[in-house]
This record gives sequence, C-alpha cells and structure tokens, in this order.
Amino acid sequence: LPTPAKELPQRAVLHKTDPLDLKTYGGKGYFREATKQRYYFKLYDKALQLQDMGFPDPGPLLRVELKARKMKYLAEAGVVTLADLAKPAALLELGQLLTRNLEQVLFAAPLPLPATLSTSEKRLLTSGSSLRYWEGLSSASLRRTKSDYRRVYAHHIADPVFRVAAQELETVWQHLLTQPEPGAQPATAIPHINPLFRVLPQRMPQEKMPLVNHSLSKEEGGGISERAKPDAHSCKTCGRPINTSNATAKFCSPKERGSAAAKRCRNADSNLRNNKRRALHRIESTPLLFDTRPFIRVPEEVREFVLAA
Repeated sequence: LPTPAKELPQRAVLHKTDPLDLKTYGGKGYFREATKQRYYFKLYDKALQLQDMGFPDPGPLLRVELKARKMKYLAEAGVVTLADLAKPAALLELGQLLTRNLEQVLFAAPLPLPATLSTSEKRLLTSGSSLRYWEGLSSASLRRTKSDYRRVYAHHIADPVFRVAAQELETVWQHLLTQPEPGAQPATAIPHINPLFRVLPQRMPQEKMPLVNHSLSKEEGGGISERAKPDAHSCKTCGRPINTSNATAKFCSPKERGSAAAKRCRNADSNLRNNKRRALHRIESTPLLFDTRPFIRVPEEVREFVLAA
C-alpha cells in the first residue's frame, strides 16, 4: 500500500450491516473483525503482526481475511470437499468472494471533507463515521441510510487508499494462482489432491527394534537400575519379570512392586492412547471443512483405538 496499512482498518465502520469490532494492541495497530453466522471477516495491519513475530518490517501490508465457520458458505464457491480446493475455478471464485467482502465494508470518509458537499451530505458523512450512529438505527433505517451514505461517498469522496487496496488484493490473488511456489517446478495444471491420502509415521522393522531399553528408572528402594529385556512374562512397560500366578498379567503386580510403581506402569501404557483420543476429541469439537481423521498422525498400534472414539 502507498500509506500505512492501519489507515483502512482505522476508518472501517461496518461490514454489510454488522459492526467491525476494534482492537488496537495498545495503540500500535488496528485489527477489525466482524462475526457472521457462517464466517468471520477480518481486516488488519499484517505488517505489525509480522514484526511482533520477529520478522523484519515488510512495509505497508494489509490483511483481508475470511474464515469459514460453516461449510455451506464455501459451498457457494464450489468448495464441498478438500479436493475442491485444488480446482482453479473454485480458487478463482474464492478470490472474488474475498474482494466482494472488502467492497462491502463501509468506511469513514478521509478528512478533510470536500467543499462540494451540501450541509445534509456533510452531516451524513460526519455522523456515519461513528459506529454509535449506526447502532442507534433500526434495521430498515440502517439499510436506507447506508444506501444514501454510499451514494454520497461514491459521488464526492476520492478514496485512493481503498481503490489501491482492492486492486492489489485482486492482483495478489491472481499472482498466487499463476505462480509456483519458490523452488517448485512449474506444472501445467494444479495437481489433484486425494482426500483419502494418509500421512503416517513409518514403523521400524521388527528386527531393528532395540531389545533393551537403556533409560534408567528409580526402584522403590531408591536405587537406580537399568530396565531389563522383556520376556514372555514380563511387564510391558518396564520389562521387569512378573512373578505371580496370573499368567495373563501384563504389568507389574502391586504386591511385588508396590501400588505406586504398578500404577505408573499401567498408566504409561494407557496414557498414549487416551491422550491421543482426547486430542482428537478437541479437534472434532470445532467446526471443520473436511474429515481430519485420515490425516491424524498416531502410532499404528494405537490408531484403531484412537479413531474409534
């Protein structure tokens, strides 16, 4: 942008008929957000965010963002599954959707106001620069007054910063669609993404697995001992022998090792499965664009347990 990126967020008042909530980060920057039933709209100073993350100042940089809350909103752009995000037509429509949302922002007129305005027009632009003015109107009055505001704004106000921002947004989106990633070989078409593709860790071959775990553990008596190689009837966790009459026992017996030590062995075996399952529950509890379960990275031996939740 030709001017600091905070100017547009600073002047943003409404998105459609909804207020744009404001955060200023202690006066250093401007962040605007409108919450809709199907999506979030955000407008903020991206340069400030990058500097806060430790990156060098990139110069005036405005961020226009849409974050879908309901899949139906993206379905209007032809995006129903993850694979649709690789379709050029859908990506083009998403870029147009982003531009249309920026154009639906009502901005306060930059000062000073032109002398060509009548008294009523100047009063309208002055009052309309405040969110409180719009919050005091009924729904019907708000839509009618907003239409009058936009008509006066378009006829009298030259807003080069907004025009440049809208044009740059469209240009950058086209650039993203046509330019390959740095270091990538140019392709004739966008590759198809298989939504069933799974990214899983490769298991170590059985013959290469270590037979002895060399980590040290504290004995009940306070000493330190090396964990032994597990045999046919030894604890699955620590590898120590199980000297009980229960042939199906898998972990240390409380009678032999003490209740605390036996509990640690049982928990060490179950914590991995349960922690992965709880993490999956947290992911599934928020709205998602597609089924993430095929992409969850968990050890193969606990995968069935985790994904059965």
